[in-house]
Amino acid sequence: LGSSLYNDGFCNVLNMDISPAVIAQMAARHAKAAPKMHHRVMDMMALDCCNSSVEMILDKGSIDALMCTGSTQERVKACLSEFLRVLVPNGAYFVVTGQSRTQSFLCSQSNADWTTTKTETAAHVGRRPFTVIIMRKREKDVLLPGGGLGVDV
Repeated sequence: LGSSLYNDGFCNVLNMDISPAVIAQMAARHAKAAPKMHHRVMDMMALDCCNSSVEMILDKGSIDALMCTGSTQERVKACLSEFLRVLVPNGAYFVVTGQSRTQSFLCSQSNADWTTTKTETAAHVGRRPFTVIIMRKREKDVLLPGGGLGVDV
């Protein structure tokens, strides 16, 4: 997926996984064709990224893995909290899921920090349907000096 994004002009792509072996394989596979693509070993509950530095997070199975392995919803909430920390205001978290449990949980997370902007089910040839959930980090209203209202960006 990272190489497809890169080939479509998104050159500042960071591929991450908790497995050093997976990252080594991806880095070797993309070294020549996508030299500006980044690959890093990271835990999604402790991202090595600055606050408000990421425009988009694309998840194609990570949250599903947590939800299916008996992990508590608290671990998923910890991931969402970390995603909020690194996303810019109005940044998007895209989730591709085939799990109804994941979909139900994420769609219930709209609050002061997140808004679920779109849920769409799509058929995948030869496989069960999957759902794309788009969650956006809300922009926060802040009180400006002198009493005016502004947006925290």
